[in-house]
Amino acid sequence: MTTYAIKNPVDHFYWDRCLSLWYYYKPALAPMLWLWPLLAVIMFIGSLLPCLFSSYWILTSFGLGAAGWLWGFSPLMLARSHGNAVAAMLPVTPLERLVFLLGFFLIGTYVLIDGTIWACYGISVAIFGAERLVTLQSFITSSYVSFPSSYGMVLFSAVLPAIATLTGVVLARRNRVLIGIAVNLGVSMVLGLIVGIFSVVYGFMTGFYDAVTDNTVRYNIENQTPLDPEIYKEPMVQLATILAGALSLLAVIVAIWLMWRKFKKQRI
Repeated sequence: MTTYAIKNPVDHFYWDRCLSLWYYYKPALAPMLWLWPLLAVIMFIGSLLPCLFSSYWILTSFGLGAAGWLWGFSPLMLARSHGNAVAAMLPVTPLERLVFLLGFFLIGTYVLIDGTIWACYGISVAIFGAERLVTLQSFITSSYVSFPSSYGMVLFSAVLPAIATLTGVVLARRNRVLIGIAVNLGVSMVLGLIVGIFSVVYGFMTGFYDAVTDNTVRYNIENQTPLDPEIYKEPMVQLATILAGALSLLAVIVAIWLMWRKFKKQRI
């Protein structure tokens, strides 16, 4: 350990030292390498069966929705490690530790879950045909479809729950699981509140036109052509998505700074 520390001064970032953190966190995180794909398969089947045998499309969303929660709560597995005090004695920089945890819980777990779901979807298409899985396909690709229209902001809304959980686990001195869950749910409630506010705004706008015109004639003031309130729906949804993503980006930056600050204070 001494030779390694001299060869790679702790004041600089080294990828080999960053990746070597896996050996420290392995007892806590290794079960995820097989358990998370298994859970993803079970969740996919939970969405596949309603898609094949039920006309209620909402049932199809349950399994895939659970997969999103699985990703968001994945950092709770970090609570099984020896704790921040022991990790602080490792000869790594705060940045190396931060990069490893973000890389594993944002990229690694996403690949484990989403990669398994896409593999299951491909097998299902080969067996049942794409025509019977249209509803399922729309749920799987929904986040990808909204990526361009939101200018990529939907990405930050997607990763925020996982980062929030990770931040709660890292910053907590005790009861790390409970605090991680509380932070995740709190963030989800805030994002839901934002979407709800914009939904209320849209409902008010359409209701206002119905009340004023008695739902008979609607005019565009500029060109005196019929005005359909539905034209507000897509812009409002897009604006809500972008705003939620922007706020998520701000929260992600704050969370990363808090974790880096915690690791820097713990450094020995």
